[in-house]
Amino acid sequence: MNFSNIFQKNIAIILIIFIIILIFIIPPITINKICDKSISGLWEVDNSFALEAGIDRFIIYFEPGKENICWILISTKENILINHITSYKLNTNWFIARNMSFNMDTPRKFNIKFNDLPDNISDTFPMEQIIQIDYNLGRLSLINGKNISFTGYKNFCISNLIHSDIKDNPIIKQEQNDDLFI
Repeated sequence: MNFSNIFQKNIAIILIIFIIILIFIIPPITINKICDKSISGLWEVDNSFALEAGIDRFIIYFEPGKENICWILISTKENILINHITSYKLNTNWFIARNMSFNMDTPRKFNIKFNDLPDNISDTFPMEQIIQIDYNLGRLSLINGKNISFTGYKNFCISNLIHSDIKDNPIIKQEQNDDLFI
């Protein structure tokens, strides 16, 4: 038996192994990028969540990138409870069955770890939580155990303004053409 006969008989096995390797390598890379883009932007709690929590405003801003910066703002009408910038690490558990689904009706759940949080929020907003993204509802939730730390909706207008380059913003261009500068 020569090498070409062995190779021809085993080509199917080699291809199957190669495809399996691709299946386990490419989806995690892709899902990390999708998840980063999905959570980027400004998220605000709805009025019912804020009322139940006894707060006026709860905002989380995720800025994706190599640093993964996150800004957390919690306030009442009287004062600011938390105004903190931190970083986060997202662990996208691609191999969990619910995250492998191509059905967008299925919310995705990933682990998130916040770094350097203030001590006064550790009970209600721990460093390690589960982030759940519901694409159909446009909702993001942070869950710690049986408690929900945050449930909010993306503010697309503000998110787009933050993410857009000022030079490419037509409103600002028009105002600059009219000799009005921001």
